[in-house]
Amino acid sequence: MKKNVLLVEDDPALRMVVREVLKSDFNIDEADNGEDGINKGLNSNADLVILDKDPRTVAPDEIKDIGVMETWMDGTQVYKA
Repeated sequence: MKKNVLLVEDDPALRMVVREVLKSDFNIDEADNGEDGINKGLNSNADLVILDKDPRTVAPDEIKDIGVMETWMDGTQVYKA
C-alpha cells in the first residue's frame, strides 16, 4: 500500500521533478502555494508534511510563502529541499 505525500512547492519545475521521483512509490497530492497546501493538508490524509515555517507563528500574509523542507515516510527521508 502506497503512503500519501502532500507536495507543496511554488516552483513548477521543482514540483515536477519531486513528483516524478516519488510517484512510483507514493500517492502524491500537490499544492503550488502555502495557503493551498494548508487547506489540502487539513483535508487530506498525507502521512507527513514538513514545512519551512510554522503557519501558526508567521504573519497571515506570509502563510502562502511557506515551503516544504523535508518529507519522511516510514522513517526514511524521501524528499529534502
